[in-house]
Amino acid sequence: MADAPNPNPPAAGNKPKEAGTTSVNLNKMTTYIIIGMFVLLVTVIIAGAFLILTFKNTATTRTVETKTVEVNPAAAEEVGPLVPLGSEIIVNIPSDDGVDRYLKINATMELDNEKTKEEVTKRIPQIRDLMISILRTKTKEKIDEKEGKDEIRSEIINSINHYLVMGKVKNLYFEDFLIN
Repeated sequence: MADAPNPNPPAAGNKPKEAGTTSVNLNKMTTYIIIGMFVLLVTVIIAGAFLILTFKNTATTRTVETKTVEVNPAAAEEVGPLVPLGSEIIVNIPSDDGVDRYLKINATMELDNEKTKEEVTKRIPQIRDLMISILRTKTKEKIDEKEGKDEIRSEIINSINHYLVMGKVKNLYFEDFLIN
């Protein structure tokens, strides 16, 4: 068979399309769609994270405010007069490993009333001496135990209260407590 003339000749200026051109255009289109979907996905993730963090911070703030409002005033204990011990106390302490160690503390006493404050203020040198005597007997290992500081605190409070006539020490607060 001879070549038959094409019943639909291409219009002037239009070239006939090749078979490979269509697949190249389809590949470019698919690439653009995938990139567009990726950009959309990233945008949705960022917007979602922003909204979650915004609402989470708002909920946390509300919780804190609620907890602050719900404080039971009967449970709050009134703080008594506070008397600092003055300068820090530094003592050498024994150690089971034979290394020379020292303990440095600075503390404040909480008292039960103002009359006790007057008495304690007059007895600060005596109280400091008492604390030095107690602290020198403690080893580093004893102090490092779970209840070590609490035992020292109780022993010091009981010893100070033994000397007081007008009232008592309610608590002892360690502001500094350093072992070297």
